[in-house]
Amino acid sequence: MKFFSACLLCVLSVLGGCTFTARQPETMLTLDAPVCAAPERPSSGSIPEVLIIAPTQAVSWLSGRAMVFSAAPGELRSYQFSFWAETPADRINFLMMSRLECEHLFQSVSDSNAGVEGRFTLVSELSNLVHITRPEPGLVLLELRIQLVDSVSRSVVARTTLSRQELVQRFDANGMAVASGAALNGLLADLVVWLRASLAASSHELRK
Repeated sequence: MKFFSACLLCVLSVLGGCTFTARQPETMLTLDAPVCAAPERPSSGSIPEVLIIAPTQAVSWLSGRAMVFSAAPGELRSYQFSFWAETPADRINFLMMSRLECEHLFQSVSDSNAGVEGRFTLVSELSNLVHITRPEPGLVLLELRIQLVDSVSRSVVARTTLSRQELVQRFDANGMAVASGAALNGLLADLVVWLRASLAASSHELRK
């Protein structure tokens, strides 16, 4: 009986000293990049073709909404309480389409799910979006694999991997989000330049 009472007192004393910490609220952050101011009408130099934008794919570790960082080579971790508001691949696809619409490089740009036919399809895959934290505060590395496909000849016109790095100003998820947006802005500008060069260098009769 004395043993039972001693145990009970011990348990009560432990429970009395317990504290419960409230869970930190989750934060949703948006990957964003500015869209250029579109002219009132397409440029006379626009290619008279419809460009189809296929959904942007992603490597497996970037398929969700986790914000990934790396503190050492070969190590990948994610911020515990901060997430992308939507998957980076979906967001990049939307911003890519907005940028290409505004540039008027093609007569028009359409989502592949819209049921519109076009001669050219832009295929993309997000292969890297990571906050490299060493040395602090680190940098964001963004990489996108790109293919331009001609549906008429069923051939790849050109392919490339576009890559951008952007310094992070704050060593946290917000800092990563801001740097990621800046890196994406530069990468989309590179995409426009690459598309122009690829089409100019190709042997396709684009204006037929």
